[in-house]
Amino acid sequence: MAVTLYTSFTRSSISSVRLSPKLYSPIKTHFQVSPGLRFSPLTPALKLRITSTRGFCTVCCHKNNTPQESSKKDSGLNWRILKRWDVPWNWQTISLTSLACGLSIATIVVLAVLYSLTKSFSPLPDDIYRYDWREPFNFEKGWLLWAGIGLGGALAAIAVTGAAMSLFNGEPPQRETDALVRLLPLIGSSSISTASLLGITGILAPVLEETVFRGFFMVSLTKWLPTPLSVLVSASVFAAAHLTPGEFPQLFVLGTALGFSYAQTRNLLTPIMIHAFWNSGVILLLTFLQLQGYDIKELLQAY
Repeated sequence: MAVTLYTSFTRSSISSVRLSPKLYSPIKTHFQVSPGLRFSPLTPALKLRITSTRGFCTVCCHKNNTPQESSKKDSGLNWRILKRWDVPWNWQTISLTSLACGLSIATIVVLAVLYSLTKSFSPLPDDIYRYDWREPFNFEKGWLLWAGIGLGGALAAIAVTGAAMSLFNGEPPQRETDALVRLLPLIGSSSISTASLLGITGILAPVLEETVFRGFFMVSLTKWLPTPLSVLVSASVFAAAHLTPGEFPQLFVLGTALGFSYAQTRNLLTPIMIHAFWNSGVILLLTFLQLQGYDIKELLQAY
């Protein structure tokens, strides 16, 4: 008597067939399995279980994963920097929030709008709007470690970008409308103005811009785009939002470094720290040069 069991086996798959009492008897039964699966003691990964319920005999066959198969399954590289965010909101929320942030001026107003419009999606995933001071030097997600790496990479990339622009343009662009030129009257004029400038550019601006451009906009783009492309798009918007065409390439490079560092750590403290060091460093350097008697405007034009 022969019973043919047609099944296809995949990893950890289970197949079963029921045999009626008429078929299940002490008579020696031969199983013919298709395709290519044999009930043999030489196949340790295959297990056969026979149970009887209400006069029916159930034959269950399942194939276990071998250690080699499990290692192959887990051998893929898991790059945090390429992983997308699990974004809970839709494009309508993104558009409305971006418009509200664009119309707002004060930092507190922008942050209030941002958090109020996304609060309805609570609880948010752990890696959205995350400010975590723990493990600053963890190699995988240490916010301070990757802030240093990102800042160093940004400085090197911006130096190369500036050299390339000077090489191809032949002469440095005019910077009459750049942000630094507009801030010249405040730089080094007094201790109060310098402290106020550092507070605004070194604390408020990084918190605001990184929360908006990286924490919200870049993360939202990963709902439809790969993370690297989302980093580049958000960096372009970040550079254009400064309304300084002469600095667009450098700001784009800086925004790219900020985006990739944030993608690695999933911690907003990383891009905020890079941004804060960048802004504060520029203000302190220009203040020092002005106190030494240098003409900052002339230096900026030469740069």
